[in-house]
Parts: sequence; structure tokens; C-alpha cells
Amino acid sequence: MRVSKHRRSSTADASVEAVAGNGLLHRRALLGRGLLLAGAVGGAPLGSLRGAAAERPPDTPLTDAPWSLVPGAPIEPYQRPSRFEHHVVRTVQNPTGQPGAAVARTPQHLVNGTITPNGLHFVVVYGGVPDIDPDQHRLVIHGLVQQPLVFTLETVSRYPMVTRVTFLECGGNSAPLFSP
Repeated sequence: MRVSKHRRSSTADASVEAVAGNGLLHRRALLGRGLLLAGAVGGAPLGSLRGAAAERPPDTPLTDAPWSLVPGAPIEPYQRPSRFEHHVVRTVQNPTGQPGAAVARTPQHLVNGTITPNGLHFVVVYGGVPDIDPDQHRLVIHGLVQQPLVFTLETVSRYPMVTRVTFLECGGNSAPLFSP
């Protein structure tokens, strides 16, 4: 015995339903067609499948790109972004360092991947960027504590380190999107 609450008409099965007015396929139609395509590709002989070479005109020989024929640049002590990503920089307000806040916004729409590089973090700075000598820096815990403590960076580095991938976003980074 077959129990079915919904019946699809033969016209719905025969046509591909478009949604959102953008030529997008309905998810059921996409999944159904995808399964058919996967079955067809899976059953096809390997020789009949064409790779990226099918995109070139038929009589054009494949050549090596010039960059692949010479050694690349040496590795730098502190790696910089590719010269092709020179446009992926922060938007800086108050670049001349006038008294007040200096802001550098992360270009979220240009960052590839999920980890923001240190040089692209969103920052708000009052009074400029400090130049801190790690050998002279101290973490001081005092006030409403039983025993005040002073830590050097060497002392702190003896504690176990933990690395976590987390999401952190300051609402100020997106503020220009909502400004007139």
C-alpha cells in the first residue's frame, strides 16, 4: 500500500521549475537533475570526459606560462601579500595622525578565507601606535588582589599556549556600510 500526502502533476515533473526570477532551479529539480547527471558521468567511459583543454580553441597548442619557466622570488623573512593583491588594504581614517581616533577598517569583501591576516585587522587607536620593546614590557596585576604580580613576556611564555579559531568582529568595522 502506498501512502502519499502530496501528488505532483506530470507537468511539474516534465518542466524545470524556476524560482526567484533569476533562472535558479528549484532545489528538488536541481537535486533530481544532479543525480541523473552523476549517474550519466559515472557510467561514461573515461576517454569521453574532457578536461580544461576543452576550453581552448581546437587548433591552439598548449604552452607553458612564462612565470612557470623561471625560478620565483626568494622567500622574505616576513612574507608580504602577493603584488596582485595590492588593493586588499585597510581603509584608513585620520592617516596623518591628528589628535583623536585613528581607524583602520578591514576590507571584509576582499579577504579570501576565514582567517584575517594580522596586517588587516580592524583597529581604533587613540594616541598613535605604541612602540613596545618586548624585553621591557611588563604585565602588572594589582589592585583588589591579595598579592600583586609582575610578569615579563618570558614568564608568560612559560605557560601553555592555546590556539583557537574564533569569530571576533567589532561593529565599528561595518559602520561605513550604514553611514550616509
